[in-house]
Amino acid sequence: MVVDVEATDGRRVRGYAGDNLAPKWFDKDPSKSFRDNVKDELAAIRIAHQDYLEAAKVPRSVFQIWLDAFAECRRLGPGLHLNPLTVSFGSSFFERALADAAARLAGADVVACPRHWRTASGRTGCGISRSRWASRAASCAWARSACPATGAPPSRICRP
Repeated sequence: MVVDVEATDGRRVRGYAGDNLAPKWFDKDPSKSFRDNVKDELAAIRIAHQDYLEAAKVPRSVFQIWLDAFAECRRLGPGLHLNPLTVSFGSSFFERALADAAARLAGADVVACPRHWRTASGRTGCGISRSRWASRAASCAWARSACPATGAPPSRICRP
């Protein structure tokens, strides 16, 4: 997959993402065939495509685009009988392509970029406006909050 991204300063870049997960990885429903699983995965990608296009109409951070688009994917998926993991799979293509584009804008690779976000002083690394990911403390505070889209309880991966 390829996404074209334009930064607030007018620079344009492409971000890339790909995958090769076999059907039945996310949906173990024995009544669904291999073909059914492929159709579900493609439907999840189509939903995400529309949701990310909509979320990106207004210039803002990659994180905010992801946050809004992912919430909408999760909202629409059950109506198409897609389980949450399959829906997340569709969204992840766009999430990864946007992260790749942001890293390219900064001249960094996608592995170095999050590391830089956490150590940057006053700004994020990858040409993205300062977000909650800019410091470990802020990342952990975000992880300890309930999911805004679903109200799911906070993560327990970060300790105070």
